[in-house]
Amino acid sequence: MEASNLASEGDRLSAPAALSLSNIESFVAQMTKDIRNMSHLLYPPLLDEVGLKSALTEYVNGFAERSGVQVTLELPAAIGRLDRDYELSLFRIVQECLTNIHRHSGSKTAASASSAMMERWCWRFGTRVGVCPLND
Repeated sequence: MEASNLASEGDRLSAPAALSLSNIESFVAQMTKDIRNMSHLLYPPLLDEVGLKSALTEYVNGFAERSGVQVTLELPAAIGRLDRDYELSLFRIVQECLTNIHRHSGSKTAASASSAMMERWCWRFGTRVGVCPLND
């Protein structure tokens, strides 16, 4: 808001001041974009709007674009809506596994496959890492 007040006085600013103002406006625009991106990564609106399958697909596509790691995502064809907390937990598991692959493996590819059997999920990442619920 203060920057917009200065911008309205733009014709009276010195060249260095005008450049500083331009830099401030660019910085604020980038921060706004970064905050929006972080908030979507913390809790993607698609989880509530259309469910886990679409939210994961969107996340994986964005992750591949941001990281350069190409991800193959396999999900059951018919994933119904799950409990909100359950969907968020599954989303977070995939998010954390992909982050770890990017940070620690050095691989440029990742594969994620899941299956649901009798209300239990099993996720496989690559060929050696798996996250499966334990039997009761």
